[in-house]
Amino acid sequence: MAQKIYPAQIVNLILSDERDHQLEAIASGPTVINQSNITAEQIINTEKLWRVIPKEMYSVFRDNSMSVDKPYPQIDSYIVGSRELLLQRMKDVAEENKVKNIKVIEEFYDHDIINLKNELSSHYSKYYKKSEKGKYLIVASGEVPIKLSSNHGKGGRNQHLAALMIEELKKYINFEFLAISSDGCDYLNGIHGALITNKHIEKIYSESINIEYYINNFD
Repeated sequence: MAQKIYPAQIVNLILSDERDHQLEAIASGPTVINQSNITAEQIINTEKLWRVIPKEMYSVFRDNSMSVDKPYPQIDSYIVGSRELLLQRMKDVAEENKVKNIKVIEEFYDHDIINLKNELSSHYSKYYKKSEKGKYLIVASGEVPIKLSSNHGKGGRNQHLAALMIEELKKYINFEFLAISSDGCDYLNGIHGALITNKHIEKIYSESINIEYYINNFD
């Protein structure tokens, strides 16, 4: 694409969800310079993938192999949105709304979701014991894998985390736990995460809902 645009200049304005901001690792960045010499065709050949490549694409590869390489145009890339900027904006909004204290957990969580639940619970317990009465905000971020033992469930990672936190949070009063999908979709279309409050937990227990059943079925 960059070669076809040549000699026009390209400016990439990038929303980065990549933890180290490696621009090539952001899937929606087709005009970022490819530092690798490996081509898509080489990957297809190595992995024997031609049987799953639409036949309409064959001519694209044929034309590409026959074309003369043009030089790249000037390409400038700027990160205009990132995890760090999102966390900072949350902090700014909290301060504007007179939140007494804001704690941003710097660690990027990318390990097992049960470990994440335990670590968040430990953080909350420590802050709760040390805090005076007032409004507090604790923010954490990450991209946590879930190993499914059932593929019949209907729910995303943020919903699953919120459900796991129910048992951990029931000892607190007057709280909100919000798990947000920053890329806008938590598996189900139109669903961006999950909210759990002390009122939800009261409702769950008053109606004897078996939350473990839904967690175990990823539903």
